[in-house]
Amino acid sequence: KNTKRREVFGGMATTPAAAAALRLEAESLVNKKLLVELKDGRSMTGYLTCFDDQGNLILSQAEELGLKITRLIGSVIIPKHFRTSIYAEVEVEEKEEEEGGGVNY
Repeated sequence: KNTKRREVFGGMATTPAAAAALRLEAESLVNKKLLVELKDGRSMTGYLTCFDDQGNLILSQAEELGLKITRLIGSVIIPKHFRTSIYAEVEVEEKEEEEGGGVNY
């Protein structure tokens, strides 16, 4: 199995049902590794420890990913207004190629 990133928390909750769906998605990501892109151009990776109703995140085992270096941070609070996007790693299964599946000339 390979891993692939998918964007999460992809929108604003405008109804109670949408808020409940976002909360369920967030709860499913607790203890999962996330990549968070920040407004100042930096990125952080770490494991989602918790979140609040305002969309603030706490990551553990966080690392700051820079252009030239990666720096271990430890635990970090990321306010909602300071992040631009969040990605989670998900497992994907590779499709096995069928034998003889090429084009015959």
